[in-house]
Formats: sequence, structure tokens, C-alpha cells
Amino acid sequence: FAVSTAERSIVGSFTYSADAFRTAAGWISSSGTGVEHLISEVISAAEAPDMFTRLARGEGPAGKVLVAFSERASAEGEGDA
Repeated sequence: FAVSTAERSIVGSFTYSADAFRTAAGWISSSGTGVEHLISEVISAAEAPDMFTRLARGEGPAGKVLVAFSERASAEGEGDA
């Protein structure tokens, strides 16, 4: 809501095409194992702002950070990094 009422801008980025993403998602879903190292850390949505700040400063992990929007996803990611 504040994005439109406070006239804020959202700046983002992307990296892969939809086709490349589908290919990678298919590979990961079919492999079943060996992909744990692709995610460095799983955090909750509440932890995301601090992590984004750390990443912008170059202080975060070198790999991917997964923001889990459910308790189940957060619990499944614990200890996998």
C-alpha cells in the first residue's frame, strides 16, 4: 500500500529466462539429492530486511538465501545449509 500512496519505487533485478528456470526446476525436482549446497541459508520473512541490508553491504553469505514465508518451510531448511 505504501508503495503507491507514498510514491515509492521498487527496484529489482532478474537473471534467468522462464525457460532456463523451468529447466533448472525440472532438474532439481528430478535429482532429489545433491542440491542442498545451492542454498546457503533459510530465513523467515521477519529476518529478510536485516538480511537484505547485510547482503547490500557485502556481509551476507556467498550463496543463495531462501526467504521462507511459512513455518514449515523454515523448519525444513534448518540445518540444511
